[in-house]
Amino acid sequence: MVPQRDVVVTYARETTGGPRTEETAFSAAAQVFRTVNWEGPPAARPAGAADGFMLLSLRERRVEMAVPQQRILVAYPPVAVEGAYWNPALRARRLGTDTVAGMGCTEWRLTHPTRGRPPASGDGEWIPDQTACISAEGVLLRLKDEDGAIRISAVSVSFTPQDQAQFRAPAGYRRVSFQEAARMR
Repeated sequence: MVPQRDVVVTYARETTGGPRTEETAFSAAAQVFRTVNWEGPPAARPAGAADGFMLLSLRERRVEMAVPQQRILVAYPPVAVEGAYWNPALRARRLGTDTVAGMGCTEWRLTHPTRGRPPASGDGEWIPDQTACISAEGVLLRLKDEDGAIRISAVSVSFTPQDQAQFRAPAGYRRVSFQEAARMR
């Protein structure tokens, strides 16, 4: 479930607060995802906005959220980032094929170690079973919850070389823990 080359994917998602858009770029060289999101459809992205963004490094097993107003990178706790990329106990079962955003993909039923149920101990984050539609190039094109509700769906995919600077912490940003960031509010 990792792209084999640089790519930018624009995703649409419906939330209780209305439509949202995510743009995720991936650097094959750095093995880092960079995601920006905003309220509304893709065309509604505010021009020149000081967007916050997420960096997910596969090599470093790290997820950070950039907060431009405070010039900080907030490190997410390990339990929040284990998910599909770092969980060797995750199981995938092939369901079939589909087409999303004009690209063919294979649907996989993802079963997490908790088997779709909250852990009895209450420790850790519960991740329900999901269905992912993944292209032959390793691009996530759609993710559905166990009830079939679409969580995220690609509306466009572009395989273009990426500016590698966007996958690094911006100059002048300070790294802080999740707990430190919560105390800053």
